[in-house]
Amino acid sequence: MKAPVTPPSAVRPAPADTMVRTGLYEAANILLSRVTRFSALKRWGMEVAKRRGLKRAKVALARKMALMHDLLKIVRLQSMRMTIAFHGNYERGFCKENSPQSVSWRNSCANERF
Repeated sequence: MKAPVTPPSAVRPAPADTMVRTGLYEAANILLSRVTRFSALKRWGMEVAKRRGLKRAKVALARKMALMHDLLKIVRLQSMRMTIAFHGNYERGFCKENSPQSVSWRNSCANERF
């Protein structure tokens, strides 16, 4: 039994995805052709261009920049979560004053029997 064939119109990306891909490709093009200052990203793109050609290097560089952007979003999200968790704990009373290392906490618990 053969898998059903989907028409090409059903596979088209959303217009926003097309705009993002176009922007990334243009950024890769500018990085490889117009920017005179060298960076690790430009060096990598130039090495790919030597091996595979300039068009493929631009696509590869655009994909790499998209991956870096996704990783940056993940790092920012984790940082934001850690900040929210810290402030949430601070508001609930789990701050330095209530930590076992603080002198006031040890003094207040020294009289209690466990």
